[in-house]
Formats: sequence, C-alpha cells, structure tokens
Amino acid sequence: IHYLQSYSQASSRQTLQSRFGPGPTYRVQITVDWMNNDTNKRTLRNFVIETASIEQMPASIYMFLDTIDKKIWDNTVFLHHESVDHVLAAAPIDKTTQKVKQTQLGTIGWKTLGFPEYHENLPHEKYTVGFAGLGPTFYINTMDNSEIHGPGGQDHHLLPSDADPCFGRVVDGIDVVDDLVQYGTLQPSKSASTDSSSQHPWSTEEHALTHIVSAKVLL
Repeated sequence: IHYLQSYSQASSRQTLQSRFGPGPTYRVQITVDWMNNDTNKRTLRNFVIETASIEQMPASIYMFLDTIDKKIWDNTVFLHHESVDHVLAAAPIDKTTQKVKQTQLGTIGWKTLGFPEYHENLPHEKYTVGFAGLGPTFYINTMDNSEIHGPGGQDHHLLPSDADPCFGRVVDGIDVVDDLVQYGTLQPSKSASTDSSSQHPWSTEEHALTHIVSAKVLL
C-alpha cells in the first residue's frame, strides 16, 4: 500500500511540475459573485489559496489544480448551512442547473483521490483548505479543525491513521472568506434542488448558496 501511494505521489509531482511549473507551491484565485448589502449592488471578489509543497501533498494538489485548470469549479457554489458552520464548503454543483458535475468529472478522469493523503505538518488550522474525505469537494476551515478532521477524527475513513487531506491555505483575501462565513450565519437556508441521485453528501439538503464564478491557477 505504501509503495503504491509513493508511486502515485511521485507521478503526481512529476505531472504538476510539467504542467504548472517547478513549484514547490502554487496559487489559485477563486472569484465569487458577492452582494454588497450596504450598496445593494453585486460585485466580484477574489481570494487566493496557496498550496502546500508538492513534496508534502502532491496527489491532492494535482487533483485540485487539474480540476481547476479544466474548469470544473467554474460556475459552482459555496454551500452555507447552519449545521455546517465549522467549514466553508465548495461543491462541484453547477450553479445554473444545480446538479452535481458528475459527467464532467468523469470525462476528465476524476472521481476521488486514490488514498487519503495526509501530512502531519499540515493540520486543519483556520483558513487552511482540505478535501472532504477523498474529494473532489473541498472546504476552507473556518476554525481550528485539527482534531475533528485530522487522523481518527472522521468516521468515513477506514484506518485510524487516515484523515482528510489538508493541502493549502488562504493567503490573500481573508476578508472575503470572513464575509462569506458571516453571510452563511445570517442567511436562511434555501433549497439547492440538487440531483439526489448523484449521492453527493449534501445533495438532498437545503442550503444558501454563494456563486463561484471562476477558479484559476495563477501562473
């Protein structure tokens, strides 16, 4: 198992360097459609995620960057729900159709990570970014979730040493993230009307939504 994981990481590291440059880290800009309640006008706001080093989390970083580069996260959503306030969760749900992008993910060859990649030096601290389980749904930790998302903290993992991958951190636009979190606590949940047959963990729940307009790798 460890050999296969090491092989996957080495392959991911090589592909990352070939496609996105030598690293060891990369930056991603997320653009959201934001309603300014003071002016009652909509505007686009950005924040930037910097990945961990490809020496630490290459497989997770590769899935994250590849899905972004292939536009999976364009026109998707952040979900806000009163029972999920410890993270700001992004889901590959098409904002227009409100269906999970299963076909698009299958077309580019992604379903989940092959294993729950985790590095002990990258705990789930506030403003870090992780995958929910094996992804591709990702979230921003809105508080220190090192215990509940670290080794042994999640029931969906098979082994006590498994944990949600933590592979990045918000480094610019933290005020935007804070505003998104506050929005989630103030707004009543609305039906996302997502495709219940998709088996997405939130597909049958009700949520307020924030529109992710685009996500791009900053080269």
